[in-house]
Amino acid sequence: MEQNQLYNILIGTCNLFKGVLDTRDYKRYILAFFFFKYICDNGSDKKESKPGEPCVRFYIPKDAHFNNLYKFADDPEFANEITNALNKVESCNESLRGIFSNVEFSGEIFKSERHTLQTLYNSFAELDLKSTDETREKIVSAFLMLLNFFSLNEGKKGGEMNTPPEIAKLLSELIQPKQHDSIYDGACGASTLILQVADSIVKGSPTDLSIYGQDINEEAIRISKMQILINGLDKNVQNFKQGNIFTSPQFTNENDLKKFDIVVSHPPFSLNRWNPVAPKYDPYNRFHRGIPPMSKGDYAFISHMIESAKEATGKIGIIASHGVLFRGASEYDIRKSLIEENLLEAVIGLPPNIFPGTSISGVILIFNKGKKDNSDVLFIDASNHYLTGRMLNRLKNEDIEAIVNIYKQYEQKGKIKSENLGEDWKGFARVVQYKEIVENDFNLNIPRYIDTFEEVEEIDIDLLKKEISDIEKELVSVQAKIKGILKELA
Repeated sequence: MEQNQLYNILIGTCNLFKGVLDTRDYKRYILAFFFFKYICDNGSDKKESKPGEPCVRFYIPKDAHFNNLYKFADDPEFANEITNALNKVESCNESLRGIFSNVEFSGEIFKSERHTLQTLYNSFAELDLKSTDETREKIVSAFLMLLNFFSLNEGKKGGEMNTPPEIAKLLSELIQPKQHDSIYDGACGASTLILQVADSIVKGSPTDLSIYGQDINEEAIRISKMQILINGLDKNVQNFKQGNIFTSPQFTNENDLKKFDIVVSHPPFSLNRWNPVAPKYDPYNRFHRGIPPMSKGDYAFISHMIESAKEATGKIGIIASHGVLFRGASEYDIRKSLIEENLLEAVIGLPPNIFPGTSISGVILIFNKGKKDNSDVLFIDASNHYLTGRMLNRLKNEDIEAIVNIYKQYEQKGKIKSENLGEDWKGFARVVQYKEIVENDFNLNIPRYIDTFEEVEEIDIDLLKKEISDIEKELVSVQAKIKGILKELA
């Protein structure tokens, strides 16, 4: 099946519920059906494989297989049969625990809308979701397409769970993970971002990939596990856990946080009441630079992510609200300390209206615990580099490539003077010395360092006067000719 045909069928299943359920409600049914069909197409009715046979990824009892449900399609208990099949498959597979726990097809809506459920089942029955080297990317893209569709239609809540694909791609290319790196996201949402970062390794060569994620939202973790299994990263599925990172971080070593090679994250912008427990007594000492305001949790997430990276080598890439660059009070203290500790490597301003549910601009902050003696900071202003969309703007591929190239140039050469970037980068990128940031009182607002003002061509006043005079003379001549013509006509 062609990709567009697959997309059309999936969007058609979403349209079945419009006017019947809210997007947030029918999302779980569409994703559950997709994933159920996927595991059935990639599972076996045998618990273990015989010598020489491929390993059994999912054990699917015959009476719980997707195809077996067809015989109940006209039965009034069709919805209950689907729910029972999901529960049975989940209970038979450790890797699926919790994925279908909040999906109930037995509610009143499906009793009154049985035809809708039958159409949904028949639509997915058309799909072959068997994963092979040739089809894996197509299936992954189809699931991502659904997530992006739901993000656009859910608004702010959807945007918090899913990172736009262009931004995920950009951050993955900036952070440059290496084979065997451990990767962590402490506000993983649906794990679109961390999987994009992981994919940049998987495509390069086979690897013992280790990825970890935590999110406070239980639904986000369920979707994360679906994505991980669809991506074929089965051994990592148990590394994604639900919980509040501030009160119950899930990845710890005795009295310290577990440390990772790479940390990436797109936490909620300026989260209010981010911690119900006094962070002053944080047992992991994450807020030693200052306690972020309870009304804005940006630096709470940033502090947690930085403390979760390995000392001397860890790299951190975070998508944050623009306010983290210049807000005062305790945020000023934290920002100042991060710069004085020489952890901040790059500040990248993003275009407006690229995140679902908010029109405010975001930034990408790159922190590097292995920055050594280079105290410069790279600033890139991509705020005016985007394609205007009907609902959202998005970064162009050439802009992503330009940002990545300039960052690599800066990183590989260690120190690089702004003038060596060339005229093409004027108004787009600049390397700023620590001294200048101190002079600006640790304010990182990008316009302080990059002048995007375009010079206006100088006007020659004498030439302009002559051109006006010539036009006036020509006008007198034309008016005289018109008068002559009118006189002849009279």
